[in-house]
Amino acid sequence: MRPAVPQLEPVEGLLPTLLQLVSPSPSSSPVVRLATAIYLKNRIKSSWRQPLEPSVYASPATVAAAQKASTFVKIPPADRQSVKSNLIPLYAALAADPDGAKVKEQVGEALSRVIECDFPEHWPSLVDEVKVMLAGDEGQVEAGLRASIEVFNSLRYAAKDENGTTLVQLATYLLPLLLPIGQKILASTPTDAASLTTQGTLLRLVLKAYKNSVLHTLTPAHQQPDSLIPWGTLLLGVVSHSIPIALLPEDVDDRERHPWAKSKKWACFALNRLFTRYGNPTQLPKNQVEQYGEFANRFIGQFAPEILKAYLGAVERMVAQGEWFPKKAKFYLLCFFEEWCVLLRSLLPVALVSTPQLTRLLRPCSINPKAMFTLLKPHVSTLVEHFIFPLVCLSEEELELFTDDPTEFARQSFGGASRSLPSSRLVALEARGRPLTQLVLQTSSSTCTPRLPARPSASCRHSSRLAPRRPSSLSSSSSSRSSTSASRLSSSCCRRAR
Repeated sequence: MRPAVPQLEPVEGLLPTLLQLVSPSPSSSPVVRLATAIYLKNRIKSSWRQPLEPSVYASPATVAAAQKASTFVKIPPADRQSVKSNLIPLYAALAADPDGAKVKEQVGEALSRVIECDFPEHWPSLVDEVKVMLAGDEGQVEAGLRASIEVFNSLRYAAKDENGTTLVQLATYLLPLLLPIGQKILASTPTDAASLTTQGTLLRLVLKAYKNSVLHTLTPAHQQPDSLIPWGTLLLGVVSHSIPIALLPEDVDDRERHPWAKSKKWACFALNRLFTRYGNPTQLPKNQVEQYGEFANRFIGQFAPEILKAYLGAVERMVAQGEWFPKKAKFYLLCFFEEWCVLLRSLLPVALVSTPQLTRLLRPCSINPKAMFTLLKPHVSTLVEHFIFPLVCLSEEELELFTDDPTEFARQSFGGASRSLPSSRLVALEARGRPLTQLVLQTSSSTCTPRLPARPSASCRHSSRLAPRRPSSLSSSSSSRSSTSASRLSSSCCRRAR
């Protein structure tokens, strides 16, 4: 049967037939449906878009090798239209099918490819179809949310929206439909593991759609208070939401793959994006001051402190109550804390001197550097001792991984959310100034001292006295070098004092 499939690929009607085979049916085999869905996904991924022509400078051998490796077979126009008409309803039907999770995943990847290639030029009616789905039942809502993610994701490159009107229209007419869905999902109370997974899945889709919408541009619709405040409240609510530990998987790795882990991750990512790219007036590039300057002044004074309070509250609950928080979301917490310290470092030294330039800088931003530092200072000990220090230390699993597979250990430790970020967080805290540096050093000392090895006994110290000493000439030369270095340092300090 398999050798005949490539011969049928150019035939009109093949893809509609595959869509019917994938559809939920009590008489169809799950294995056949999954295999059909995988083939459908691969067919769409390889042939939905015409491959680029080879460069005129490419050698004949390179062109021949590229043509041989290509799996592109043109899809008939009737099949393309049939796929676009039935792919979203098929995803909705699979979302309502309890046994269709794996098939739904394959159909979702196919949907992502079609939207990426055809929206908005060749699929102008997509947004209207998404609106219809968002007003339907739970399966249709999930399909509409998944399509919303891909709609915003397709505009991540400026070439897809040269005049900038498409994203503005989406933020104006589509995001207001997603917000009440997210609020309703967060307000629900799951009673079992299945309902918690469903809640996390839908919430993840809502948050990821919003994250994609603010990835590279913040439209005027995003910047309006009637959009920023409710969306920000939803994001902060997800960060602060306590998940019943009894409804989560017992395995640590399974918990990190839970939909709620991704929901918290995307909520933290979106909040950090709003702060670091658009809401920090001290970090805005000159070519974006006119576009985002007013929003940044409002954001840093009114909304950024609320993010800090929510993040510090999450850390306090992790430390005091043992509340579970996903690892990737912890990474974004650390990123925000570091950015906050960078902001303080750029403002507080200047704030010690009252100048007209300082007044013009701080007045429109409503920035009070001392108040911002006051928010952070009471939590430094908890952050260093119970949050950052455990992330720096190696766990038993990491030590075992280092012994068994050093290459994989290096990849995990020095790439992405690695151990270097908590270290840089400590550096950012210490760079704040003398009072905070002393606090960090005291906390670090009290945390590390109990973990140091015991001091050698008296017999060991006595045996060290009996050890052979270095030659006198070497000792004398070393002491002379030390005295010379000390004298140079002393004279340098005297010159600085003058």
